[in-house]
Amino acid sequence: MATPTSADFVGAGSYVSKGVYRHVWSAGATVTGVGNAVDVYTMDDVSIEISGPTGGTSSITIEGSNGATPTGTYFTLNTPTGVATFTTAVNKMIVERPRYIRPNMTVNTGIVGEIILIGSGGGRMR
Repeated sequence: MATPTSADFVGAGSYVSKGVYRHVWSAGATVTGVGNAVDVYTMDDVSIEISGPTGGTSSITIEGSNGATPTGTYFTLNTPTGVATFTTAVNKMIVERPRYIRPNMTVNTGIVGEIILIGSGGGRMR
């Protein structure tokens, strides 16, 4: 996992079982900006669970980068049903496999809870 200096809020992650990685960003209610990037290069499957925003006009966009460092140029990722921008609680698979993934939040009103990334990678992960 890599943490860029440009992160507005930082999460933490760990392997919860063999081949399964869990990273949690606990953003709180007033953070607008990007979370630290997670290196998902070795993960075959990645899903995102968002326990908010609840109400209001806040949104969370899941972004990816194929740059050599976590401070590269980011683009909006997709789920099987469309663009990975959310205004309600969800649990969605991410379609693309970029090198890095991060959340980008806009908190206007409402409460944003946790953003959880779950990645699995079979034999390529610890």
